Amino acid sequence: MDALSPTPAPTPAEPKGPHLGHKVWEHSKPTLERVWLHLRVWMQWMATPEFRNRLVTYQSKPYCDEGQWKVALPKQCVVCGKEEGLQPKAYDRTIRHFETPASFVGASLGGFFLFFFLSIFLWGPLFWVALLCLAGNIALYFKSWPEEVDLSTYACAEHAESMVCPELIASDEKLCVVLPSAKVAEAARLEIRAQRAARQPGGPQRQADARETRDPIQRKPPGSVPLDSGTGASSGNSSEQLPRRGELPPIKLD
Repeated sequence: MDALSPTPAPTPAEPKGPHLGHKVWEHSKPTLERVWLHLRVWMQWMATPEFRNRLVTYQSKPYCDEGQWKVALPKQCVVCGKEEGLQPKAYDRTIRHFETPASFVGASLGGFFLFFFLSIFLWGPLFWVALLCLAGNIALYFKSWPEEVDLSTYACAEHAESMVCPELIASDEKLCVVLPSAKVAEAARLEIRAQRAARQPGGPQRQADARETRDPIQRKPPGSVPLDSGTGASSGNSSEQLPRRGELPPIKLD
């Protein structure tokens, strides 16, 4: 090669793709977020007060019939809580209903930490037993079954396009709905209490009668004789005066 010829420019290196660990994290991130969400619902001591304020729980009766949940949220925007200019939204989702998940998770976590510390201070191979305890959570899948959820809600014009279905988690004959707004969640809890009170035998009238019965002043024994408000005399033809409460009857002298 001629000494005066220009030196060829080095070939630029091809850009490297994302690291393997980054790829694994990106693929597992949605699953880990879903697991963390379930753990905060099943074991609420792990959740923050803000999360618990946005959580609404519906019992299976009367909201579930043969594996079909039907839930209607309050007539408010599920995102901001507005009550005007609303658009109805309906979501149909298929979720899995877990049976006693808190017991499984608590037992597996307890076994993991027990054997993990034993592997540190006593015998190293016990670490594999600790991992086996975590793998026991796979049994949760066999203790679950699919159910359908029909969720009705509302959104204002500002959030109608961007709104997504709230998170739905079913376990132990309950459906937990995680709402974006704590205000709407509080309104939903008030509706649940009102519906539960209306389903009680006798409804609100029975509750009013129960309050009257607990009041000793308004309570009237059956068969009692009504008294006049001023004199305390009976409304009949008898001229005898009944004693007032706390007074002794008059003594007749010969």
